Amino acid sequence: PGLYVQWDKNTEEDLYDGEGSFIEEEAYYGLPYLVFISDCKPLCIEDMKLALPVSFIYETEDGKSLFMNIGEYDGKPLVYGKDYWVAVIALDRAGNYDESFSMCGPVRTYEDMSISLDAGWNLKSVPKRLLTSNADACSVFGESSTVIYWNGTCWEFPTNIEPCKGYWVYTPEASMSNVKFKPMSTDSTTPDVPASLNLAPGWQMVGHTSTMPVQWYQSMGSLQGLMGVEYKFSNIITYSHNEGWGGTISLGFIDLLSEGEPDETPYPVGVLKSEGFMVPGQGYWIFMKEKGTYASVESVDFYPEGEIPYPAAIE
Repeated sequence: PGLYVQWDKNTEEDLYDGEGSFIEEEAYYGLPYLVFISDCKPLCIEDMKLALPVSFIYETEDGKSLFMNIGEYDGKPLVYGKDYWVAVIALDRAGNYDESFSMCGPVRTYEDMSISLDAGWNLKSVPKRLLTSNADACSVFGESSTVIYWNGTCWEFPTNIEPCKGYWVYTPEASMSNVKFKPMSTDSTTPDVPASLNLAPGWQMVGHTSTMPVQWYQSMGSLQGLMGVEYKFSNIITYSHNEGWGGTISLGFIDLLSEGEPDETPYPVGVLKSEGFMVPGQGYWIFMKEKGTYASVESVDFYPEGEIPYPAAIE
């Protein structure tokens, strides 16, 4: 993860002018600023470590500020869900700084994902549990959107958006939103349990549970039947504004042997039909032949008995 930091430029006349260097890190060569970070509340700069940017330190378009994304410190990468304290100091030509500098914290890093919506109807999902403050339907899909979910019996208007579920989302205009995922618990007494969803026979709405494209037989591995030689569903279809309906897969042996990477262009119908991939943020309809529990891909033990499903078992 990266932690975004932005600060205003210092206008003091005796600001360090780039002659010589007070720090060995290349990212700060010639700059009169240093960024420090700590994972516990510090009392002074000496309690903090020099922060290293993911790539470079950049100037804003108006030229009044600088910004960077902190990638690591003290030889360690940042951790999702952890609190940090950040400070920026400006150096004069002698390498001195004002000890009354300001500090920001605690701030926290989050894993996130962008969700794009086309004008009209969209079939969407989220791959992981969201932050409580970020989980309501308006925060995820926008205030002007209408969100509905088929629970297997009737339609409902969800208050919060959950992983494993697929959602119909209507928006009058194309838009993009950003969602932040809930970090994993660091408390061993209350460990996180992977998301799951109980499904009854018939058509059901589900979502993809990974932030990466995953082939359907892995993503849907929790719906394998006894001994891993059949599936509890018979079809997967999806929808996108540009492609319409499609992507029905045969659940056959050839699908299981297909390899390769999905097309970088986000065409969820096409990549499901031609390459067997389910993609992040997309929702799907599946037809359940019998009841089952759909679980996050992180909790799936693929083919526990070493068996690969064969066509006759997954008609």
